[in-house]
Amino acid sequence: MKKAFSDDGMDAEKIKGISDEIKRWNVALDSVSIEFIIRRKGEEMMDKLLGSPADISLLSGFHKFIDVVCSVPVDVNFWQIQNAYYKMGKTVYKEFLLKSKEGNAEAAQWVELYRSAGEKLFFNTKAVLSAD
Repeated sequence: MKKAFSDDGMDAEKIKGISDEIKRWNVALDSVSIEFIIRRKGEEMMDKLLGSPADISLLSGFHKFIDVVCSVPVDVNFWQIQNAYYKMGKTVYKEFLLKSKEGNAEAAQWVELYRSAGEKLFFNTKAVLSAD
């Protein structure tokens, strides 16, 4: 599990398979070190997204990462990732929402991915992300 999350190209199917095996065999994990690796990877991904918020491939990769993390039997402390998400939600998100309302399909896709990632990060997106 550690190696799967440490690799640059995260293989979601491999991680989900490992996670399924862990659950099936009721294997004890080194949760502390795995949580650290997962958290750091998420923080790095969010930092890249903050640096290039218009890069939909970064957002898509982050969304995929969060989706995979939800399948892992480890409680991850998302607070720094959540803080960065909230910050983007109060700034960058509004720009994409406006473009989306103007008919920009890529912006609409960005908005949908961003909202979905927020829900996976335990946000009440209707309350956090403005609809105006």
